[in-house]
Amino acid sequence: MNKRLTPAQAAKKVGVSRSTISRALKSHVLTGVRGNNNRWTIAEEDLLNWSMHTVQSSSENQIDASNEELHELRSEVSVQAVKIEMLEARIVDLKTDRDEWRAQARRRWWHFGR
Repeated sequence: MNKRLTPAQAAKKVGVSRSTISRALKSHVLTGVRGNNNRWTIAEEDLLNWSMHTVQSSSENQIDASNEELHELRSEVSVQAVKIEMLEARIVDLKTDRDEWRAQARRRWWHFGR
């Protein structure tokens, strides 16, 4: 005989929230039976069929979203690396200018009183 589960047991078994199970029952995506006490029970076989199609595809969507986010983050890291290189080059230029001005200031270019 097929074992029947409560929405909470079903949610725990497939690794989703109880509200996800409740939404699936209300939208008739997941088959369940409402008893005389107005509580849902779900056949384990129906739950497994639903989870194979729904839970795995949502996991695949999450993987796709994660891959897309990873690609965006890598692009942002590349942009930031280029900005860092440009700023480091600018720092080198400024230090060179500073050193040249310092050297010029130390030279004695006032020839008064010689």
